[in-house]
Amino acid sequence: MTRGTSKAAVASYATSTHPTSNSTKGQVLCLVNGLRDDILAKIFAYVRFDSEWDDSWYQVLLHVCQRWTAVARAAPILWTTLTIREEPKIELISMSLQLSGTLPLDVSLIQTKELSAALALISPHAPRLRHLSVTEVRATRDQALAAFLNQPMPNLQELELQFIPKTEPLPYFELEDARPPEDLDPFLWNPEINQCPHLRSLSLGRGVEIVGQLPVYYALRKLELHDRRSHTPFTTVTFVEFLSQHPHLEELSLRQYRPAIVPVPTPLSLPQTVRKFSLEDNAHYVKPFLSSFYIAPTVDLHLTRALDFMDHGDIAMDDFNNEAAHTVTQLLPDDRTLLPLLALVDRVTLSREFESRYALTARAPGPGGAVVELVGRVHDGAEAELREGLHVLEDVTSVFAAAPLVEIRVEGHGSSVLEKRHWARALRTFARLERVAVVDTAANTRWDARATLLEALRMGEQPPKKDKNKSKNKNKGEPGAALTVAADGPPPPPALAPQLRSLSFVSSEWDREDESFSKELERCLQSRKSRGCQLEVLHLVLQYAWPMWKEGNNEKENRRRMEMYVTRLRHLVGHLHIEFSNFADPAGWD
Repeated sequence: MTRGTSKAAVASYATSTHPTSNSTKGQVLCLVNGLRDDILAKIFAYVRFDSEWDDSWYQVLLHVCQRWTAVARAAPILWTTLTIREEPKIELISMSLQLSGTLPLDVSLIQTKELSAALALISPHAPRLRHLSVTEVRATRDQALAAFLNQPMPNLQELELQFIPKTEPLPYFELEDARPPEDLDPFLWNPEINQCPHLRSLSLGRGVEIVGQLPVYYALRKLELHDRRSHTPFTTVTFVEFLSQHPHLEELSLRQYRPAIVPVPTPLSLPQTVRKFSLEDNAHYVKPFLSSFYIAPTVDLHLTRALDFMDHGDIAMDDFNNEAAHTVTQLLPDDRTLLPLLALVDRVTLSREFESRYALTARAPGPGGAVVELVGRVHDGAEAELREGLHVLEDVTSVFAAAPLVEIRVEGHGSSVLEKRHWARALRTFARLERVAVVDTAANTRWDARATLLEALRMGEQPPKKDKNKSKNKNKGEPGAALTVAADGPPPPPALAPQLRSLSFVSSEWDREDESFSKELERCLQSRKSRGCQLEVLHLVLQYAWPMWKEGNNEKENRRRMEMYVTRLRHLVGHLHIEFSNFADPAGWD
């Protein structure tokens, strides 16, 4: 049973008990009934924890048949996770607490409106709590919640608190003033170290205000401080001192949590135990913050430029549609040696999601190499000129100029145009570049990153001269028949990136692009081969759409497409690898 099919599988088992079930369903039922109770309970547990089911999942288990009911009730592990959304289901909560026995509990309150009754049931079981999450709750002054969170939880390992305003604020881009005041009274929390002595993960979000000082949790491994700009009692120096008191801290995440930046004689450092650091805020804060720190190259670094153009003058209204004001490079300190990982990575992936978010993700060499991710955002209503003006490939070249990159991979770039000059600069900058892949782009348009890359790889080639035998070769389909290079004159300049060994591309059947794309590939590969830098490996993924429910297959058309590429390209590369991907098959979407 795989993820995403669990619900369907259980539904199949349930319907197989219907009197009108066919023989196949009857066979499935026999197989299920033949399983031992402990195996069946493990299947139920997998469905419970690995599926996207809502709170009614238990109704399937309890009402299919008497055996399923007995197995479910006798398996305490099935009842240890309580997700309480909006209107609490008191009957389910009570039953879960009873059937879970003495096992540790994982409780999540999400958008819960009426807390008192649910918390009254859970409170006596506080010593059993292992995970507690209170998120998107509006009742910051609920006395029952305050009393519940201030009682001892000796076995609690993970705690998350985050509240939301009573009313939704207006969209920021319609405002002429500064950030609007939120209709959110702070939740006053007075934690004590003895309350949760084994806490390993702490996440404090919007609306949480600490009464007094935040305790030092000596077992803490993960700390998240999010959306709490008005409740930051630290300077950068005292914050580092606070972090250093946690001997096991491995992950630190700050999102619009702003310790006051103070001058320091030498750069500060995170505790040596930290292996992952995430920072999300506007450039006005992130750049001076990072300029005060030396981040070791062993730390996974995730930097996100928040879409926060009104706050602290990061992006003024006049720059609302200025593409230069949105680039992720403005997060970085002028002294790049403070982030040595930027000069050590050897692979970078460029991706773009929903137009409003793009990411540069790079990794240092080795199986456990550290990762750096730089994320930029553009508001969804931005003009086309702004979205296209985000030269994300230029950002790659600017950020990782000193790195020994061997691979660039494009997994989407949205409306950002990857121009020929951008590719050319990257090819000149990264002298060790061996592999380039473009697996998601806008085919047959001016946004086609494959076409501009191939143009850059041909730069410096001699222009073709007229072929006297052109009429003889026309339409014969002979390899290289349409390409004749001038034999006289000075030798052509060397090709860009002569060390380049491998190219990977995706071609789509529904774009009807194979004919033109194969010709462009042929021209580029012939040009480079003639200049002494024949490509070693060309990897092509040919996509097609053949629904699973449709009879037959696409074998004939796939063979025709493959033969076209093989005929034109196999003599121009050391190894031509072609594979097919059925885009209509969900199994091929991963």
